[in-house]
Parts: sequence; structure tokens; C-alpha cells
Amino acid sequence: MLLLSEPGRLVLYNKSAGDLKLWGAKMEGFAPALEKEPRIVPVDGFYYFLNDALKGVMLLTLGQNGEKLFPFETYIADGAGRRYVAKFALLIKMNDGSMQVHTQQLGVQEGDWSGPISDMALGPIVMAAPATQVPLGSLQYVQFIAEVGRAVSTKKTSVQMMLEVKNRNNFLLKYRVRMNGQVNGKTLPEPELQFDGYIGAGETRKLMYGRIDDVPANETPTLNKPTLAGVLNYEVVYWAAQFPEWKRRSVKTCAFEMKQPFSNKPKGPGEVVVSKLETTIHLSNEIEE
Repeated sequence: MLLLSEPGRLVLYNKSAGDLKLWGAKMEGFAPALEKEPRIVPVDGFYYFLNDALKGVMLLTLGQNGEKLFPFETYIADGAGRRYVAKFALLIKMNDGSMQVHTQQLGVQEGDWSGPISDMALGPIVMAAPATQVPLGSLQYVQFIAEVGRAVSTKKTSVQMMLEVKNRNNFLLKYRVRMNGQVNGKTLPEPELQFDGYIGAGETRKLMYGRIDDVPANETPTLNKPTLAGVLNYEVVYWAAQFPEWKRRSVKTCAFEMKQPFSNKPKGPGEVVVSKLETTIHLSNEIEE
């Protein structure tokens, strides 16, 4: 087996004397994957792995710039049913967000990988749920945050709403977010915001709505009319990065009220105070599916 890096993909070539069956692969940072049915790789033929999910992992692992050597294994069988592990090393370099992959062939060894992944004697393996078992609600809501900016001299107010979520899986998730919101009736010029991203195993991430400027704050709040009141509606669709065909969906409405008045005592010329003030938060319209 020969593994080469080509634009946008890693290509596994069959240089053996017979057809081979590719059952799966594993790389550090990815969920190991074993197929229910093998992919047939004919003599002098090839199978390729797209780099999209790999680049997402590397941006999380290495950032915009950096490099690291990663082990990579493929699980194959020949026509007689003998099972092998083809081992490689990938030197991955990130340069201003662009990824280059250099491959090194480490050889093929016979080995039985037919049992559960956790029982394979193939070195350390990160366990992961298969695509069909991404747990419901596993991109978990942690908290809602409203950051309030206040220019004391001009009384101009801005609000940045966001929510924090945590990937409770032990594999990489990709997500797609849709948000809309308002504070005291003020919203963004384009109220609906959409974006995609990745979140690593066990990590938390802040999903941020655009900052709303010139919010008309109520300077004399009452019980029924707080200083600030806002709503953030969001929908997050998420899936295991390697398996986009199986998706989960989380929907929630976060409403908040800030009842205390602003302090109008400046501490310095042109001072802008940004703070996470005490608020009352209500969650509603919750959907997990």
C-alpha cells in the first residue's frame, strides 16, 4: 500500500498483487472508523480520503501556524481473508491557515482487528461513537452571556449576546448555527446570522451573535420595564465531522432582563465600561432532536 498526498485529499494506492478490501482507518484526532462493508481497492487502483475534516482538526490542534507528525493506520484484508494494518506517518504543516501534508510509509504488518476497537492491539486509540449514535443533546448548552458596553459620557449602549456550548463527545463535531435576536427592540441590520465551525472533543465554544450598537436603554427602569430586555433565538445542527449524513438539532430561545440602572459616574474621559451585569435569564422553545 502506498499513501500519497494530493490536492484536497490523501490517496491510498494498491501496489500489491491482488485486490484488497479496505475496512477502515484511524488517525490521532479523528474517530476511528470501521465500515460494515469493505471498500474494494483493485490492483493498481486507489481509494482517497478528503481533507476537509482533517483540516478542521488541524486548525484546532495546531492553529493557523505549526506542524506535527501524526500516526495514520488503515485496516485491510486480502482475497484470502488475511488481515493487515498498513502504517504511515503524516507530517502536517499549517501556514497561515493553509495545510500541507507530507506522507511517510512505515510498512504493513499482519494483525487481527476484527474485535471491538478498544481490544485492538494497534496502539492508543481514541474511542468514539459511530455516526448513527451521536448522542441526543451532546452539544450541550452551558450558559447564556450578555456583554453590555456603556459609554458613560454619551450614554450609548451596545450589547453582545452569545451562548456557550460544550461538546460532550470524545470526537470532533462540526456544527452549523443560525441565530437572530434583539435588545429593547433593536437588532442587527441583517437580523439573521449563520455560520459553520468545528468543536473538538470535550471542548467548549462561544457562539456569538453580532454586537448590537446604539441600544435604546431605559434610563429609569421599573418593575415592568427593565433597563435592558433582549431575546436570542438559536438553532444548532451538529454531526460527527467524518459523518455528515447523520445530524442532530438543538433549538432554544434565551430571554434576559437587566433590571438595575446604569451608573452615570464617569471615571475617565470617553470611558466605555464593558461588563457582564446581573441579569435574569429565561429559556424556552427548547427542542432536541
